[in-house]
Amino acid sequence: MKIQKMKHSTIDIRIRLAETDPYGIAHHSNYFTWFEEGRFDYFEKNTYEVSDMKNNSDVVYCNLSIKCKFLKSVGFKDEIQVKTYMSQPSIYARYLFQQEIINKKTGEKVAECNSTMAGLSRKNWEIITLPEDEN
Repeated sequence: MKIQKMKHSTIDIRIRLAETDPYGIAHHSNYFTWFEEGRFDYFEKNTYEVSDMKNNSDVVYCNLSIKCKFLKSVGFKDEIQVKTYMSQPSIYARYLFQQEIINKKTGEKVAECNSTMAGLSRKNWEIITLPEDEN
């Protein structure tokens, strides 16, 4: 999986009632779902269909680590943007991402995230080296 064609991707999300607590504030667990949607969008905009992953019998991609810093809250019906950047080229099937969530109305950054994904062999569940990583 060679992914380096675009510098970033951006998706828009409107906070749904089911994503909030009784006071209308988005629950912190939803941020990880929004970050995942951003990473999938990044992959798909770089010609890698995430839905094709199940058809690849040799490799599966997963998160090795993820760290989020919550800066401000968002609430019901707020519109946010999730921006996703690859922070460095692939290293032995590891992909490092930096992400941020922006409140579209105020322009303020409400959260930031750093995550590492890896390609794993389905046979032994070890991190693999992909052919394009060896160049």
